[in-house]
Amino acid sequence: MGQQQILFIVIGLIIAGIAVAIGMKIFNANEHISEIDAASNEIISMATLAMGYYKKPKEAGSRSFKGFFYPFLCDSITDDNQTYYTSIGKYTVIAEDKILNITVFSKKPNAWQIVCVVYPTRYSMSVNDLWLQQ
Repeated sequence: MGQQQILFIVIGLIIAGIAVAIGMKIFNANEHISEIDAASNEIISMATLAMGYYKKPKEAGSRSFKGFFYPFLCDSITDDNQTYYTSIGKYTVIAEDKILNITVFSKKPNAWQIVCVVYPTRYSMSVNDLWLQQ
C-alpha cells in the first residue's frame, strides 16, 4: 500500500473514534436529563397528592402534612420523616404541619439533587445539577 492509502486509513480510524466518543457523551447526557425529568415528574405528582391530602377534612388530613405518604413508593409510613429508594435515587420526605420538604438525590454520586417545598396551596422546586458544573 502506498503512503497516501495508509494515511487515509489512519485518518478514517481517528474520525470514527471521535464519532464514537461524541455518541457516548450524547447518550450519557440524555440519560442524565431523563433521570432528572423522571424524578421531577414524580415530585410533582407527590406534591399534588400532598396538597390534596392537606385539604381533606380533619378526619383524613387534619389540615396538616403529617401522616402523608406517597402510595407509589411505599405501603405505609413509620414516622413523619420518610426515606424511599427507587431506581432513580433516594427520596427523603419530611412532613411538618404546614410544609412538606421533598429531596431527591441521584443514585450516581455528584450527579443531581432536586429539592421541593410543598405548601398548602403551591409548591416550589429547584434542581441542582452538579453534573453540568463539572
